[in-house]
Amino acid sequence: MRRVYFIYAVRTVFSKKAIKFVPIALVAAELTPFLPFISVRNVIANMSNATDIKAFYSFNLSAFLNTEFVVQTSIVALACLILIYAYKMISGIVLRSALLRREVAR
Repeated sequence: MRRVYFIYAVRTVFSKKAIKFVPIALVAAELTPFLPFISVRNVIANMSNATDIKAFYSFNLSAFLNTEFVVQTSIVALACLILIYAYKMISGIVLRSALLRREVAR
């Protein structure tokens, strides 16, 4: 019976849905050591009004360029992951809606 529980646990942990979250977990583990050094409250206080696009862009670019290389790499990796997951989510929605339209048309 232990083998059955073990196989069930392994299949649950290594399922297709669970594996999709591994990159997010890796980026989160990479960013965790930097959390004590980041004061989100101070960053938001120093940030200009988001309606002033030029000042907002300038602040964000300056903040990004004046951080350490590891933090910059983490931000770029996180942005890439977000774009990949957004693309997969949007393409999945479009594919499902196309399949539904095809089935309704029959």
